[in-house]
Amino acid sequence: MSDQHKCEACGATFESMDELEVHAREEHGAETDQSA
Repeated sequence: MSDQHKCEACGATFESMDELEVHAREEHGAETDQSA
């Protein structure tokens, strides 16, 4: 199983950090807590 990134807000999972970040911004209006 590949590494998956989970949205803490709704539990959705994404295959890449980029997808998760876009989802978080668009769906929840927030940045992810994993900043570079």
